[in-house]
Amino acid sequence: MAEGAGDGSAVRKHGKIVHVPLGHKGMWVDFGLKRLFVMTIPWGDISTAYSTTGIPNIETYTGAPPATFRMLKYQALFNWLLRMPFMREKAIRKIRKGPAGPTDEQRVKAKSLVWGEVTTDSGQSARCRLHGPEGYTLTAHASLLITRKVLEKNIHTGYQTPAGCYGPDLVMEIPGVFREDCD
Repeated sequence: MAEGAGDGSAVRKHGKIVHVPLGHKGMWVDFGLKRLFVMTIPWGDISTAYSTTGIPNIETYTGAPPATFRMLKYQALFNWLLRMPFMREKAIRKIRKGPAGPTDEQRVKAKSLVWGEVTTDSGQSARCRLHGPEGYTLTAHASLLITRKVLEKNIHTGYQTPAGCYGPDLVMEIPGVFREDCD
């Protein structure tokens, strides 16, 4: 994130990755357990979700305070400064001084909340929520699950996303994950 400061964001539009301002969209989302404000960011899902699903228009969001979202409207004025090597290096040094991640206690208390919506060209839409363990824990379980499948010779050659290789319900094999349709 620090290495890309001042570069803006990206979305997938009509099958192509297009650059847009960071936080160019924001909205309130009901995650079931709580309602959170989210804004667009350039996560890798705009690439991986496309290769798995072929959906031509993809935006990725993360939770953020509404004040941060409002402040980002002025970021374009300072992007030149954020792109300066000394600014990026300063941010990287600050990140490295902090902890490598959450503590065990923080991870046990935290949850992953995922919300997705898909809309067809005709305007029909569906929404889904997924709840699971905290992100670092979820990633560790997913890595071990996929490793087990590979060791069991359940592998496919060539580039694959986890869902593309093992199906959309792979995440449901991770302890503590549950999914609910919102519609």
